[in-house]
Amino acid sequence: MSALPAELQSLVAKGRAKYGQSGSRVKPKDGRNRYRLLLNPTKPWVDLGVHWIKPEKDAKPIAVVGCESVVHDKPCPICTAVDRAIGAAIDDESKKFYEEWKVKKSVIINALVRTKGEESDDPQILELTPTTFDQVLAIVQSHAEEGINLFDPNEGIDIVIEKSGRAMNTKYLVQPGAGTSKPVPTEAMKKLHDLEAHIEKEFFRGDETKALNAIAATAGVSVAGLLASSPKPKAIAAPSATNAAGSSVAEDDETETTAPATPSALTGATRTKPKPAPEPEPEVVEEEDETVEAEPEAPVKPAAAKPAVAPAEDDGMADILSQLDDL
Repeated sequence: MSALPAELQSLVAKGRAKYGQSGSRVKPKDGRNRYRLLLNPTKPWVDLGVHWIKPEKDAKPIAVVGCESVVHDKPCPICTAVDRAIGAAIDDESKKFYEEWKVKKSVIINALVRTKGEESDDPQILELTPTTFDQVLAIVQSHAEEGINLFDPNEGIDIVIEKSGRAMNTKYLVQPGAGTSKPVPTEAMKKLHDLEAHIEKEFFRGDETKALNAIAATAGVSVAGLLASSPKPKAIAAPSATNAAGSSVAEDDETETTAPATPSALTGATRTKPKPAPEPEPEVVEEEDETVEAEPEAPVKPAAAKPAVAPAEDDGMADILSQLDDL
């Protein structure tokens, strides 16, 4: 059996680094969830912002893209495009749908899952809503005031997050874990995830152009040039003569799409777009003006009545002549 060439081994290793997941994220499930929070010395926790771009409310996302504003504190082209879409919405239903494209914010942190039946000494990336994480920090702060470091691997304390409700009525209650909290294994601290690298790998894959094209196709707004300030290698081509309206962003040569795909082409679904502009207004106005101007010509009627006076004058003259004949 022949061995895999060294160059190919290197290529395979790079491929796994590129395509493999950089750690799995977990979220609290319904009921009580127990965790031990672990701090990465360089970045204890990280803010995450993601845009989920769908062509329809219940359709699968066309693109899932990180928010430059939340993650990198830079202008976000997706946020700008979404704002344009919302501003151009033709009705309340469309506006409500476009608002779902807004950034979804969360906080990620390393943690051990210690929920009964799911215990593991392998660190996971725990994703929490901002308000839930605020409750966590409140507990950390209250314990710190008593001289207790909740994050300490040996003497720290587990936390319990209870999830209840559904959809918009979902609630999270955070409490210190009851009973004894086991120390964190030394090996676990050596396996902490690089949270920033995870975000870059999972949500900044170069799909910004795909997201912008989807927004342009669905909402009918211009997104040309929005990636000009992005640090990504994606390039935006100038609008062509046949696309002067600038309602799409062309992807580079490495991608297949060179013009905004319609919602049906992207997912097989359709969505109501802004209605096309009616026939040029000036033509309609001119027709109405001509109709209005035609009405004053009605006074011509008196002119038609005048000839009737002439015969009356002729009859009078005939009578006079008749009387002269009698004389």
